[in-house]
Amino acid sequence: MNVAIGNAPDDDIQLMFVNLIDAMTPWHIRILKFFQDPEGLGRQKGMTPDAIRMGAPATLLERFYPDLGGQREFYDLIIKELYSGGLFSLDSLHTTMTAQGMFERRTTRLGDAFFSFVTSPI
Repeated sequence: MNVAIGNAPDDDIQLMFVNLIDAMTPWHIRILKFFQDPEGLGRQKGMTPDAIRMGAPATLLERFYPDLGGQREFYDLIIKELYSGGLFSLDSLHTTMTAQGMFERRTTRLGDAFFSFVTSPI
């Protein structure tokens, strides 16, 4: 839809995005969306930097999506794929950091453009 209404990146980027879409699952998109605004989305479930001292971004992901609890290999592979596609700024979610660091945006500009490309403009 975004291509049809003229709300799409240039042709080369579009082709890259189409190739990425072919290899992604709905979890890829959910995880990408979460890490575009982990603080804002986390607040919806009572997760705030004030309530956490330290930890890893994986902790936030598993708390936001309980279905991913105990699924580390699964979401680690997704993170590596998002990272290798240039959509994500980390290749691992398991580095301990401050609460503020845990809640930082992790998508790249290309990741944000991809998410906009696959999101309905309606």
